[in-house]
Amino acid sequence: MNSARKIPPAIIVIFLVYAIFLSWRIADPFWGINDDNPAVFGAAAKNWLALGPIELKFTQLLAGGDYYLNHPQWITFPIYISYAIFGVGEWQTRLLAIVFSLASLVAFYLVVRRLFRDERLAAYASVFYAFFPTSLYFGRMMSHEPAVRFFILAAFLA
Repeated sequence: MNSARKIPPAIIVIFLVYAIFLSWRIADPFWGINDDNPAVFGAAAKNWLALGPIELKFTQLLAGGDYYLNHPQWITFPIYISYAIFGVGEWQTRLLAIVFSLASLVAFYLVVRRLFRDERLAAYASVFYAFFPTSLYFGRMMSHEPAVRFFILAAFLA
């Protein structure tokens, strides 16, 4: 195997531990601080599932019958896909944020490794990235942050 493509064991361990932390109590109800965001987008995705996104003109219809227009509907789209595949629920809503957060960790590792040409430094930096309190707290909350963070890091790899 080419050494440039070899995945160091340290990053695999960091990835797995980060995944465990992010998925801890993944199916808990939305009742905590900032759990209103995934609940709002989840309600909009549930309405897309029931009524159809085309019928709703890709707007975000909430549970109370109001339209949510403060954020782009592309946040609702991945949740809609998750609901269509796995059903409706809290873990299905959090799943995509966790996937984006884990992908961000890999992208972060690759960016640091490319910039500094040092796998050890990239692994240490990835530990801080993964276990920084905001990464752990917001890394499982479906809103625009996990996805945007991934796409920003991926852009540095392009």
